[in-house]
Amino acid sequence: MLAACLDIEPAEFFTPFILLHPEQDRWTDVSLSRVFYDKLGSEKELHMLKGAGHFPIEEEGLQLLVRNSISFIERHRREAERGNPWEKIKLTDYENHMKSDSVRQLQVLNAMMKEQFAQYPVKSIMILGIAGGNGLEHIDPRVINHVIGVDINSDYLDACVSRYPQLSDLLEMLCLDLREDYSLLPHANLVVANLFIEYIGCACFQQVINQVKPHYVSCVIQTDTEDAFVSASPYSRVFNDLDRVHHQISAKSLIQAMEEIHYHNVSQAEVLLPNGKKLVRLDFRRL
Repeated sequence: MLAACLDIEPAEFFTPFILLHPEQDRWTDVSLSRVFYDKLGSEKELHMLKGAGHFPIEEEGLQLLVRNSISFIERHRREAERGNPWEKIKLTDYENHMKSDSVRQLQVLNAMMKEQFAQYPVKSIMILGIAGGNGLEHIDPRVINHVIGVDINSDYLDACVSRYPQLSDLLEMLCLDLREDYSLLPHANLVVANLFIEYIGCACFQQVINQVKPHYVSCVIQTDTEDAFVSASPYSRVFNDLDRVHHQISAKSLIQAMEEIHYHNVSQAEVLLPNGKKLVRLDFRRL
């Protein structure tokens, strides 16, 4: 028999906690689990396993169980180690830098993402390096039924969920370091990677795309002047450590890398920034 007494009250429990509950569990309703879950004083997450019964052996629910469990464990492992500089950059500093008058990349990327989301006949979109969710307001739930946001900073993912409650039924947030954890990524019809490939490199990006197997890939990279790859702003200092994970990416090298994994470049467009740098959008289709 299970003991009726607890060694510690839920409100006094502060270890990170994840509850993975089958959506179609007819033996134990989620409301019963929430009696305990809602009292927990720790950081906590609740994920419903779509299509799964009491024993979550159904494929969709089982995959959600595996992905969310590993994402949760890896997030908290990395939070203890804080190994990647992106994990230390506050979202407010990042966004204030990106939208400053000398940079204006947040505004430009927002407009570009609106076009990226509407360009192709897809139902699912994966956004790599989703940060605070810039551009998610352009997702049309009548067209898109699944949005997978991937980032290494868990605070960014929490902000996405908080900012876009209207997309709660569509959003799946994955806290992953894709230099190590790309094999956990699910399939999506379209992958969007804006100012992201620079921080994992072309070889790792190839592995990501081979794992996700999208029909389309839409990327934005930055071409630099002779200045540093981080543009000058009052917030530039918070990015000082990024050079140890930064890769210089050109349109030519990215097109070549994508051709090697059988993705053909179908379009290319440039946007000039106030500081003389350019954002280059490159789209690819699987052959």
